[in-house]
Amino acid sequence: MTLSRRSVFTLTIILPAMMVLFACGIKKPPEPPEKLFPFKVKDYFIRVRDNCAELKWTYDGKNPPEKFRIQRIEQAIDAGAFSSEQAFELAGNENFFKDCSLKQGFLYGYQMSGISRAGFAGEPSKTIWVNVPRIPPTPENFQAVPGDRFVDLSWSADPDFGYNLYRSDTPEQFPEKPIHPGTLKQTKYSDIGLDNGKKYYYCVRAVILQKDYPAIESRCAEQSATPVDLIAPSTPRGLVAVVSGKAVVLRWFQNPEPDLLGYMVYRRRPGGTWEKLTPEPIKEREYLDKQAFRLKGAFEYAVSAVDNAPRRNQSRLSHPEPISIP
Repeated sequence: MTLSRRSVFTLTIILPAMMVLFACGIKKPPEPPEKLFPFKVKDYFIRVRDNCAELKWTYDGKNPPEKFRIQRIEQAIDAGAFSSEQAFELAGNENFFKDCSLKQGFLYGYQMSGISRAGFAGEPSKTIWVNVPRIPPTPENFQAVPGDRFVDLSWSADPDFGYNLYRSDTPEQFPEKPIHPGTLKQTKYSDIGLDNGKKYYYCVRAVILQKDYPAIESRCAEQSATPVDLIAPSTPRGLVAVVSGKAVVLRWFQNPEPDLLGYMVYRRRPGGTWEKLTPEPIKEREYLDKQAFRLKGAFEYAVSAVDNAPRRNQSRLSHPEPISIP
Protein backbone atom coordinates (compact mmCIF):
# COMPACT_ATOMS: atom_id res chain seq x y z
CA MET A 1 0.00 0.00 0.00
CA THR A 2 1.35 3.42 -0.92
CA LEU A 3 0.68 6.78 0.72
CA SER A 4 -0.39 9.83 -1.24
CA ARG A 5 1.73 12.91 -1.25
CA ARG A 6 -0.83 14.65 0.96
CA SER A 7 -0.71 11.84 3.53
CA VAL A 8 3.08 11.92 3.62
CA PHE A 9 3.03 15.66 4.13
CA THR A 10 0.51 15.37 6.94
CA LEU A 11 2.59 12.77 8.78
CA THR A 12 5.72 14.80 8.28
CA ILE A 13 4.16 17.79 10.05
CA ILE A 14 2.01 16.14 12.74
CA LEU A 15 4.36 13.45 14.10
CA PRO A 16 7.16 15.83 15.18
CA ALA A 17 4.57 18.14 16.73
CA MET A 18 3.10 15.29 18.76
CA MET A 19 6.55 14.24 19.92
CA VAL A 20 7.26 17.76 21.13
CA LEU A 21 3.85 17.95 22.79
CA PHE A 22 4.36 14.72 24.77
CA ALA A 23 7.92 15.62 25.65
CA CYS A 24 6.90 18.97 27.10
CA GLY A 25 4.69 17.93 30.00
CA ILE A 26 4.04 19.98 33.12
CA LYS A 27 7.36 20.67 34.78
CA LYS A 28 7.79 19.81 38.51
CA PRO A 29 10.09 21.74 40.84
CA PRO A 30 13.48 20.07 41.15
CA GLU A 31 13.88 17.57 43.97
CA PRO A 32 15.74 19.06 46.99
CA PRO A 33 19.23 17.62 47.42
CA GLU A 34 18.20 16.08 50.78
CA LYS A 35 15.71 13.76 49.05
CA LEU A 36 18.37 12.44 46.71
CA PHE A 37 21.34 12.44 49.06
CA PRO A 38 20.32 12.45 52.77
CA PHE A 39 22.18 14.71 55.16
CA LYS A 40 24.85 13.39 57.46
CA VAL A 41 23.75 11.93 60.79
CA LYS A 42 24.73 14.17 63.72
CA ASP A 43 24.97 13.86 67.51
CA TYR A 44 26.01 10.25 67.06
CA PHE A 45 26.26 8.58 70.48
CA ILE A 46 27.08 5.05 71.60
CA ARG A 47 26.80 3.28 74.95
CA VAL A 48 27.93 -0.26 75.75
CA ARG A 49 26.11 -2.28 78.42
CA ASP A 50 24.43 -5.67 78.89
CA ASN A 51 26.74 -7.10 76.17
CA CYS A 52 25.09 -4.68 73.72
CA ALA A 53 26.13 -1.56 71.82
CA GLU A 54 23.34 1.05 71.92
CA LEU A 55 23.51 3.73 69.20
CA LYS A 56 21.50 6.96 69.23
CA TRP A 57 21.54 9.87 66.78
CA THR A 58 19.67 12.86 65.40
CA TYR A 59 19.01 13.73 61.75
CA ASP A 60 19.45 17.37 60.75
CA GLY A 61 17.23 17.43 57.67
CA LYS A 62 13.59 18.43 57.32
CA ASN A 63 12.53 14.99 56.12
CA PRO A 64 14.06 11.73 57.34
CA PRO A 65 15.64 9.45 54.74
CA GLU A 66 13.88 6.33 53.51
CA LYS A 67 16.11 4.24 55.78
CA PHE A 68 19.39 4.18 57.67
CA ARG A 69 22.20 1.77 56.94
CA ILE A 70 24.69 0.86 59.68
CA GLN A 71 27.94 -0.77 58.67
CA ARG A 72 29.64 -2.79 61.39
CA ILE A 73 33.22 -3.99 61.23
CA GLU A 74 34.39 -6.72 63.61
CA GLN A 75 38.00 -7.54 64.38
CA ALA A 76 39.65 -9.73 66.97
CA ILE A 77 41.74 -7.54 69.26
CA ASP A 78 44.84 -9.67 68.73
CA ALA A 79 44.32 -9.90 64.93
CA GLY A 80 45.91 -7.65 62.37
CA ALA A 81 43.00 -7.38 59.93
CA PHE A 82 39.22 -7.07 59.99
CA SER A 83 37.59 -10.47 60.31
CA SER A 84 34.05 -9.62 59.17
CA GLU A 85 31.75 -6.85 58.03
CA GLN A 86 27.98 -6.67 58.39
CA ALA A 87 25.26 -4.18 57.44
CA PHE A 88 22.02 -3.42 59.29
CA GLU A 89 19.09 -1.39 57.98
CA LEU A 90 16.22 0.27 59.77
CA ALA A 91 13.44 2.74 58.96
CA GLY A 92 14.29 6.39 58.43
CA ASN A 93 12.11 7.55 61.32
CA GLU A 94 14.15 5.54 63.84
CA ASN A 95 16.93 7.04 65.98
CA PHE A 96 18.02 4.04 68.05
CA PHE A 97 19.85 0.82 67.20
CA LYS A 98 20.91 -1.98 69.54
CA ASP A 99 23.53 -4.57 68.65
CA CYS A 100 23.58 -7.41 71.19
CA SER A 101 26.03 -9.68 69.39
CA LEU A 102 29.22 -8.29 70.99
CA LYS A 103 31.87 -10.79 71.98
CA GLN A 104 34.69 -10.55 74.47
CA GLY A 105 38.10 -9.95 72.89
CA PHE A 106 36.81 -8.08 69.81
CA LEU A 107 36.95 -4.54 68.40
CA TYR A 108 33.88 -3.13 66.62
CA GLY A 109 33.48 -0.14 64.33
CA TYR A 110 30.10 1.46 63.50
CA GLN A 111 29.37 3.89 60.65
CA MET A 112 25.94 5.17 59.63
CA SER A 113 24.48 6.79 56.51
CA GLY A 114 21.00 7.70 55.31
CA ILE A 115 19.55 6.08 52.19
CA SER A 116 17.09 8.05 50.02
CA ARG A 117 13.99 6.65 48.33
CA ALA A 118 15.95 6.71 45.11
CA GLY A 119 18.56 4.43 46.67
CA PHE A 120 21.35 7.02 47.02
CA ALA A 121 23.46 7.00 50.18
CA GLY A 122 24.23 10.26 51.98
CA GLU A 123 27.54 11.24 53.52
CA PRO A 124 28.49 8.59 56.12
CA SER A 125 28.97 9.46 59.77
CA LYS A 126 32.26 9.19 61.51
CA THR A 127 33.22 5.70 62.64
CA ILE A 128 32.73 4.99 66.33
CA TRP A 129 34.90 2.23 67.76
CA VAL A 130 33.99 -0.11 70.60
CA ASN A 131 36.66 -2.18 72.32
CA VAL A 132 35.51 -5.21 74.34
CA PRO A 133 38.58 -6.65 76.08
CA ARG A 134 36.42 -8.11 78.84
CA ILE A 135 32.73 -8.26 79.73
CA PRO A 136 32.32 -7.11 83.37
CA PRO A 137 30.25 -9.39 85.65
CA THR A 138 26.96 -8.28 87.22
CA PRO A 139 27.55 -7.01 90.79
CA GLU A 140 26.55 -9.43 93.52
CA ASN A 141 24.94 -9.07 96.97
CA PHE A 142 23.24 -5.81 96.09
CA GLN A 143 21.22 -4.49 99.05
CA ALA A 144 19.05 -1.41 99.61
CA VAL A 145 18.26 -0.52 103.25
CA PRO A 146 15.78 2.35 103.76
CA GLY A 147 16.08 5.02 106.42
CA ASP A 148 14.52 8.38 107.18
CA ARG A 149 14.69 10.27 103.81
CA PHE A 150 17.61 8.11 102.65
CA VAL A 151 18.51 4.65 101.33
CA ASP A 152 21.81 2.92 102.13
CA LEU A 153 23.07 0.82 99.19
CA SER A 154 25.83 -1.78 99.22
CA TRP A 155 27.21 -4.55 97.02
CA SER A 156 30.21 -6.84 96.64
CA ALA A 157 32.98 -5.13 94.68
CA ASP A 158 35.85 -6.32 92.51
CA PRO A 159 38.93 -4.04 92.52
CA ASP A 160 39.25 -4.48 88.74
CA PHE A 161 36.06 -2.50 88.10
CA GLY A 162 34.34 0.76 88.92
CA TYR A 163 30.62 1.00 89.54
CA ASN A 164 27.72 3.15 88.35
CA LEU A 165 24.53 3.49 90.38
CA TYR A 166 21.19 4.51 88.86
CA ARG A 167 17.85 5.46 90.45
CA SER A 168 14.35 5.47 88.95
CA ASP A 169 10.69 5.82 89.92
CA THR A 170 9.88 2.91 87.60
CA PRO A 171 11.36 -0.62 87.67
CA GLU A 172 13.69 -1.60 84.81
CA GLN A 173 13.63 1.93 83.34
CA PHE A 174 16.72 3.81 84.42
CA PRO A 175 18.15 7.12 83.17
CA GLU A 176 21.35 7.39 81.18
CA LYS A 177 23.26 9.25 83.90
CA PRO A 178 24.10 7.77 87.32
CA ILE A 179 23.08 9.53 90.54
CA HIS A 180 26.70 10.33 91.43
CA PRO A 181 29.57 12.16 89.71
CA GLY A 182 32.36 10.04 88.29
CA THR A 183 32.61 6.29 88.82
CA LEU A 184 32.39 4.69 92.25
CA LYS A 185 35.22 2.55 93.59
CA GLN A 186 33.69 1.90 97.02
CA THR A 187 31.05 -0.73 97.78
CA LYS A 188 28.62 1.56 99.62
CA TYR A 189 26.56 4.62 98.77
CA SER A 190 23.93 6.63 100.70
CA ASP A 191 21.21 8.19 98.57
CA ILE A 192 19.92 11.11 100.65
CA GLY A 193 17.24 13.79 100.38
CA LEU A 194 14.50 11.35 99.34
CA ASP A 195 10.76 11.43 100.02
CA ASN A 196 9.53 9.18 102.80
CA GLY A 197 6.85 6.73 101.73
CA LYS A 198 7.92 6.76 98.07
CA LYS A 199 9.33 3.61 96.46
CA TYR A 200 12.65 3.99 94.63
CA TYR A 201 14.27 1.51 92.23
CA TYR A 202 18.05 1.12 91.98
CA CYS A 203 20.45 -0.44 89.49
CA VAL A 204 24.18 -0.95 90.00
CA ARG A 205 26.52 -1.88 87.12
CA ALA A 206 30.20 -2.81 87.04
CA VAL A 207 32.18 -0.55 84.67
CA ILE A 208 35.36 -0.85 82.62
CA LEU A 209 36.75 2.61 81.78
CA GLN A 210 38.86 2.96 78.62
CA LYS A 211 40.85 5.95 77.47
CA ASP A 212 40.07 5.91 73.75
CA TYR A 213 36.85 3.89 73.73
CA PRO A 214 33.42 4.03 75.37
CA ALA A 215 33.07 2.58 78.87
CA ILE A 216 31.65 -0.95 79.12
CA GLU A 217 28.94 -1.61 81.71
CA SER A 218 27.73 -4.94 83.03
CA ARG A 219 24.20 -6.14 83.32
CA CYS A 220 22.10 -4.48 85.99
CA ALA A 221 21.67 -5.73 89.55
CA GLU A 222 18.39 -4.27 90.83
CA GLN A 223 16.88 -3.51 94.22
CA SER A 224 14.09 -1.28 95.53
CA ALA A 225 13.48 0.51 98.82
CA THR A 226 10.98 2.89 100.39
CA PRO A 227 12.38 5.47 102.84
CA VAL A 228 10.45 5.63 106.11
CA ASP A 229 9.95 8.38 108.65
CA LEU A 230 11.79 7.26 111.80
CA ILE A 231 11.84 10.57 113.66
CA ALA A 232 9.19 11.04 116.31
CA PRO A 233 7.60 14.46 116.98
CA SER A 234 8.86 16.59 119.81
CA THR A 235 7.42 16.07 123.29
CA PRO A 236 4.30 18.19 123.88
CA ARG A 237 4.84 21.13 126.22
CA GLY A 238 2.72 23.21 128.58
CA LEU A 239 0.38 20.49 129.88
CA VAL A 240 -1.99 21.71 132.61
CA ALA A 241 -4.85 19.89 134.36
CA VAL A 242 -7.73 21.73 136.06
CA VAL A 243 -10.98 20.61 137.64
CA SER A 244 -14.04 21.94 135.83
CA GLY A 245 -17.43 20.84 137.09
CA LYS A 246 -17.47 17.03 137.21
CA ALA A 247 -14.44 16.54 134.93
CA VAL A 248 -10.72 17.16 134.61
CA VAL A 249 -9.80 19.42 131.68
CA LEU A 250 -6.36 18.96 130.10
CA ARG A 251 -4.77 21.55 127.81
CA TRP A 252 -1.31 21.85 126.16
CA PHE A 253 0.60 23.74 123.48
CA GLN A 254 0.45 22.95 119.75
CA ASN A 255 3.31 20.86 118.36
CA PRO A 256 5.24 22.45 115.43
CA GLU A 257 5.69 19.36 113.19
CA PRO A 258 3.96 19.58 109.76
CA ASP A 259 3.40 15.80 109.67
CA LEU A 260 1.67 15.72 113.06
CA LEU A 261 -1.29 13.30 113.20
CA GLY A 262 -2.49 14.03 116.73
CA TYR A 263 -2.03 13.41 120.47
CA MET A 264 -2.40 10.50 122.88
CA VAL A 265 -3.57 11.16 126.46
CA TYR A 266 -2.50 9.03 129.47
CA ARG A 267 -3.50 8.78 133.14
CA ARG A 268 -2.12 6.91 136.14
CA ARG A 269 -2.10 6.75 139.89
CA PRO A 270 1.13 8.26 141.27
CA GLY A 271 3.90 5.72 140.76
CA GLY A 272 1.58 3.36 138.83
CA THR A 273 1.34 2.27 135.19
CA TRP A 274 0.15 4.67 132.50
CA GLU A 275 -3.31 3.99 131.09
CA LYS A 276 -4.12 5.15 127.57
CA LEU A 277 -7.29 7.28 127.52
CA THR A 278 -7.43 7.86 123.75
CA PRO A 279 -7.49 4.70 121.56
CA GLU A 280 -6.49 6.82 118.54
CA PRO A 281 -4.63 10.14 118.27
CA ILE A 282 -6.87 13.19 118.74
CA LYS A 283 -6.48 16.41 116.75
CA GLU A 284 -7.52 18.74 119.57
CA ARG A 285 -5.15 20.23 122.13
CA GLU A 286 -7.70 19.65 124.86
CA TYR A 287 -9.12 16.59 126.57
CA LEU A 288 -12.00 16.16 129.03
CA ASP A 289 -11.66 13.29 131.53
CA LYS A 290 -15.03 12.58 133.22
CA GLN A 291 -14.00 9.20 134.66
CA ALA A 292 -11.64 10.74 137.21
CA PHE A 293 -14.56 11.93 139.34
CA ARG A 294 -15.97 8.42 139.48
CA LEU A 295 -12.61 7.00 140.59
CA LYS A 296 -11.58 9.90 142.85
CA GLY A 297 -8.21 10.33 144.48
CA ALA A 298 -4.81 11.51 143.18
CA PHE A 299 -3.90 11.18 139.49
CA GLU A 300 -1.17 12.14 137.05
CA TYR A 301 -1.70 12.98 133.37
CA ALA A 302 0.69 13.03 130.41
CA VAL A 303 0.43 13.64 126.67
CA SER A 304 2.47 12.37 123.68
CA ALA A 305 2.50 13.46 120.01
CA VAL A 306 2.12 11.06 117.03
CA ASP A 307 3.05 11.71 113.39
CA ASN A 308 1.33 10.44 110.24
CA ALA A 309 4.14 8.11 109.12
CA PRO A 310 3.09 4.50 108.36
CA ARG A 311 4.80 3.38 111.53
CA ARG A 312 3.15 6.14 113.66
CA ASN A 313 6.23 7.56 115.36
CA GLN A 314 5.35 8.66 118.88
CA SER A 315 7.12 11.17 121.09
CA ARG A 316 8.08 10.76 124.69
CA LEU A 317 5.46 11.53 127.28
CA SER A 318 5.17 15.08 128.50
CA HIS A 319 5.98 15.93 132.11
CA PRO A 320 3.40 14.36 134.48
CA GLU A 321 0.72 16.80 135.58
CA PRO A 322 -0.75 15.90 139.04
CA ILE A 323 -4.29 16.57 140.23
CA SER A 324 -6.44 15.38 143.13
CA ILE A 325 -10.15 14.60 143.02
CA PRO A 326 -11.84 14.81 146.44
